[in-house]
Formats: sequence, C-alpha cells, structure tokens
Amino acid sequence: MHRYLTYMALSLFFSACHRQVAPPELPDQKPTEEQMVALNRDIVSHEATDIRLVLQRYGWKVQKTESGLFYEITESRDGQTLRPGERVQLKYRLTLLDGEPVSDSDSDGLMEVVVEKSDAPVGLHQLLRLMKRGEKARAVIPSHLAYGQIGDGDRIPGFASLVYYIEVQ
Repeated sequence: MHRYLTYMALSLFFSACHRQVAPPELPDQKPTEEQMVALNRDIVSHEATDIRLVLQRYGWKVQKTESGLFYEITESRDGQTLRPGERVQLKYRLTLLDGEPVSDSDSDGLMEVVVEKSDAPVGLHQLLRLMKRGEKARAVIPSHLAYGQIGDGDRIPGFASLVYYIEVQ
C-alpha cells in the first residue's frame, strides 16, 4: 500500500510539473498619460498625508518650500547662508518617515557635501541653501526630492520620504 501511495504521489507531482499554465492576462494597451498622472497624484497625496501626520505627531513647527521640502532650523547662527559650490561637512542622522534608521555620522562619519554640486538628494541641497555654518535643522524630504520611485538600491526603498537631522560644520 505504501509503495502504491508513493507511486501516485510521484505521478501527480510529475504531471503537475508538465502542465502548461497560461500566463496572466496583460492589458491590451499601455496606461494613458492621464492614468499615469492620476497615479502619480495619488502617490504624492498619500505621501503628503503621511508627512502631515508625522509632523503633527511630533509637533514640529516646520516651514514648507514651494518644491515640497519641510524644514525647521532648530539652532540658528549669524552669518551668510551657504552658497552653491561651498564644501561643507554634516553631522547627521537619516531615518525613513516611520523612524527606521538609515544612516548617521556616528557610525558612517561626517557627510561631505558640495552645495548644489554633489550627488546628495535635491531636497538636502535645498535645505543647505537655507542654512548657515554651525546651524542645526531637521527636515522631511519627500520622495520626489530624495531618491524617487526607485530608492537607493540599498536601505532606502522607492517612494520613501526621508527625515534628516543635520548640523552644518
């Protein structure tokens, strides 16, 4: 009886492996431009809601730039704001919007940035243009000003808003 059950199980297994499975149905047409715009609007809207909820939860008194960067200078200094091409080092902590740590200067060392010229996210460059040496700030950078829909391929997923806590050295 045992040999018969083994034979039946093997024959079912092999017949299942050879069975042709139809691929899933693909739409006949590509999404229209209007559909893509609507999808992007939904993504941005959901992300904005998530950001607003985090800002409310922590009671941050932020300013919002026209591009969508949320920031607060938490310790200000006198002097001139940073200029394009200026090289600075940042003491920083970077998290995802939900608070999950991404990186920080304590473990990774100071971040060196050439304002508006290095490969840091656009939102970080925008923040630096609002700051002076010695200042501290926190900022929420929406995904379209960070790593976009793809992420960084490592610790930052696509469509991720980032929270930066920085001090310009």
